Amino acid sequence: MATNYCHADYSNISSAVPYRVGQSSTPASRARPKTVGTNAAPHTETTAFYGLSRTNEWYTPGRYMAAVREVFGGYIDLDPASCERANEVVLANRYYTIEDDALKRPWHAKTVFLNPPYGTDGGKSSAGVWSQRLISEYECGNVGEAILLVFASTSEKWFQPLFQYPICFSNHRIRFHGLQGGGNQPPKGNAFVYFGTDVARFARVFHSHNIGRVMMPMTIEK
Repeated sequence: MATNYCHADYSNISSAVPYRVGQSSTPASRARPKTVGTNAAPHTETTAFYGLSRTNEWYTPGRYMAAVREVFGGYIDLDPASCERANEVVLANRYYTIEDDALKRPWHAKTVFLNPPYGTDGGKSSAGVWSQRLISEYECGNVGEAILLVFASTSEKWFQPLFQYPICFSNHRIRFHGLQGGGNQPPKGNAFVYFGTDVARFARVFHSHNIGRVMMPMTIEK
């Protein structure tokens, strides 16, 4: 058997699809973030955005976080790669900073949003290292539902395992927020990878926010 991809159009799905994992009685706009460890900034390697930036400290804009929270029913339990400033937009209940070293900590959470550090980690792609950790945590049941934001580097070896999951490929290049309040765009589009059981909800929400097209893995019998 082989895995192929097909485009899923969920634009006509009823909005009455029930919430599944990660509901919270506290509205995201009123949730009080809780830190684990110190409030330091994330990694600051110099290979971010393929040499177009001198830092990998780039924060996800609120438009995309609103879609992520909507998929999760309004509640992000954990952001493993963050800092105090980034969490002002993400609004995760818990987050890890660079000092916390999330790769050595448990990721027990109902819902996880992960925008990995850019650059390399021990000679390997940081996106690859962090996405593999998320896959492991999800597959073993430590994470109930998650959304991963990475470059749409579909030809890279580290990206191949992500094709096993639903992916929303952005129809534009995201302008990430920087330390000084400005923005920067990577030279390619991005991919939002969904880990969870409510695929219809993920597809419908990201379609309604005009973020991109959701592609579904499809098994083909040989």
